[in-house]
Amino acid sequence: MLVFILGKTHMRFNDCKHLKPQIKMKTDLSVYEIQATFCRAMGHPVRLRMLHLLNEAGEPLASSSMLEDLGIAKPAMSQHISKMVSVGLIRTSRRGRFTYIQLAHPEIGQACGLVGCALSRHAKEQARVFES
Repeated sequence: MLVFILGKTHMRFNDCKHLKPQIKMKTDLSVYEIQATFCRAMGHPVRLRMLHLLNEAGEPLASSSMLEDLGIAKPAMSQHISKMVSVGLIRTSRRGRFTYIQLAHPEIGQACGLVGCALSRHAKEQARVFES
């Protein structure tokens, strides 16, 4: 098991051998196409910030409170939510007049944390290169 520490957040990653698809990856490109679509949906700074907020909260958040944190217009927020729901990054639910948003799976937050760890490591390596 790997453990990554980001600030006060401890993220644990178990061996994911049990998650291997039951198809041959070398011959079936559709798996990679699905993964690419999933990753493209994460490829916007506002969406990444939304995923970070949801991961940090650990529970569903009201879209109205996220709107304030993100500082974007309501139509833009709606488009980001729609894109992320369509690929399975997040789920929404209605409670009275409010829409609540949550990560579809905890591994999505962990994946964002891994990317953050990799970027942090890369930045440190680049800093060493410039120091020498």
